[in-house]
Amino acid sequence: MLKAQLVEAFQRIYHALPPALQRSFWTVMILTVVVALTEFALAGAVSLLGVVLASPQSIVQHPFMQQLVDWLPVLRPALDAPRLLLALLLCLLCGTTLLKTVMLALLTWRQSRYSQMVSMHLGVRLFQGYMRAPYIWHTGQKISDLITTLNWRANTGVFLFQSLQALSQLLVVTTLLIAICCMAPLAGILVVSITGMAAWGVFRCSRRWVRKYSQQCANAQQTSMKLIHTGLNGIRDILICGQQEKFIDQYAAAEQRYMQGQSVLPVFQPLPSWILEFTGICLLLGTVLLLRWQEATLAHVSATLALLAAVAWRLLPIMNRVVQGLLIMQQQLPTVDPILQKVQEVEALPLPAAEERPCPLRKEIRFEHVGFRYPNTSAEHKSALQDISLRIPKGSMMGLIGPSGAGKSTIVSLLTGLNTPSSGRILVDGQELDDSLRTGWMRGIGYVPQSPFLLNGSLAENIAFSQWGQKIDRQRVEECCHMAAMDFVDDLEDGLDTIIGERGVRLSGGQLQRVSIARALYNRPQLIIFDEATSALDGATEQAIQQTIESLRKHMTVVIIAHRLTTVEKCDWLYWVEKGEIHQEGDGSTLLPLYTKNIV
Repeated sequence: MLKAQLVEAFQRIYHALPPALQRSFWTVMILTVVVALTEFALAGAVSLLGVVLASPQSIVQHPFMQQLVDWLPVLRPALDAPRLLLALLLCLLCGTTLLKTVMLALLTWRQSRYSQMVSMHLGVRLFQGYMRAPYIWHTGQKISDLITTLNWRANTGVFLFQSLQALSQLLVVTTLLIAICCMAPLAGILVVSITGMAAWGVFRCSRRWVRKYSQQCANAQQTSMKLIHTGLNGIRDILICGQQEKFIDQYAAAEQRYMQGQSVLPVFQPLPSWILEFTGICLLLGTVLLLRWQEATLAHVSATLALLAAVAWRLLPIMNRVVQGLLIMQQQLPTVDPILQKVQEVEALPLPAAEERPCPLRKEIRFEHVGFRYPNTSAEHKSALQDISLRIPKGSMMGLIGPSGAGKSTIVSLLTGLNTPSSGRILVDGQELDDSLRTGWMRGIGYVPQSPFLLNGSLAENIAFSQWGQKIDRQRVEECCHMAAMDFVDDLEDGLDTIIGERGVRLSGGQLQRVSIARALYNRPQLIIFDEATSALDGATEQAIQQTIESLRKHMTVVIIAHRLTTVEKCDWLYWVEKGEIHQEGDGSTLLPLYTKNIV
């Protein structure tokens, strides 16, 4: 169970890393071995000091010490002067402690840095996957879940840091246990069995509860994020419908579940130290009784107790940290698995073509028997589009009319390159709009949606959004404002530098639409699409926008989706879309009377 939950999760993180980070892991592990050796040397120095204090002659007469003096004759005076020997051992102990402290600080820094590097790497990969994922994938996702999963990348760093800490501590434990088993086999077996059983028992009894409350906290976080995202984005509708209290109650309930879990989880972290401290005292008393029963000499009892005390001094805190680390890893599992799964999911999606070819429009756009079916659509439901054939000459103004849900927006998603046809072909000047042309084609499109996205920035930043991160061409911004009939700019306090608020809350609906039109014009598109762009405008403003649209046809191709038939009256050609099919086509004078009669 432990392997399935913790070791497997660690392996999945390791295999998800690039070779450079995998090599860095082994560098950290080499440093871990060095720290383990310094821990062993420190325990040996403490044990040796205890023996010297109890019986100096036992050290002097030991064969190893005699051999050491033969190698280093400078140590011979210390054998004849116990005080000098004691001073040398104290210096050795201080030096070993200093070395251990320096190496441990270096190791902890490298472990922490490595964990944060992995956390950053996974976060960047996940966000990169979000940004490069096909639009059709985004339509099936919940934004709040995507944000929550991305925020959990920090928990992956915590999990990995605790994994490295546990590995290093286990290596130190192994080194110390080998030492004590070699010097006092019976006492060593006693230490290994009792300490190991106590640590395993604490972890085994605690992990089920840790996993339960950690999952509860993770679910509560997801629910809270969903309520926050929905509540803040839909605050206008919530206020109008009077649903504030329901959102508050649901959020408070989710936070209460999170509070309950978080109030219990900290209890499990110090639990190992409480139990292992008691175990250590019992272990020393048991060893005294065992040696007494064996009628051991005072020197042997002193040496063994000194070794046990030195090992217990290091072993019990280390075992405590191991169990604590394993419990923290168990606590992070509910958030580590989703981020690894989401990274795999987004990286399995088809990537944009590496080669970006320009796709200028010189003659016409043509749909040839195009069909489109959304993913996961059941077999009994029809495709969103069926056998769509249409033609859009360059410089023309084409309109799409039809009832809501007829498929007009789906046609636009194919025309912009956001989605790809399930059947049929889209041709630009006879070239099929494939992956190699799609990015270049999209760069030449201006899109004016019915509900535009505006960021919490200045008016100029929103208009120049299509060239994010580049220097704003203010002259071009002013030209676009004039073309979009944005006569309200002069009335704003800071003009183009006015901050319009989150989602443009400081502007009216008509003003938002005109900002969206100006944004679509900023990049000098060869094709501009108006998706219900005049739906929120008053009569006078709509007329001004209509004049702008008519002037644009001299420089670019225009596609209009509209419910207001006055918006498409002057289109060169109209397509009537009904139930995912082209029901009829013709010029405005022929088709609009038929469409109006059908509506009535």
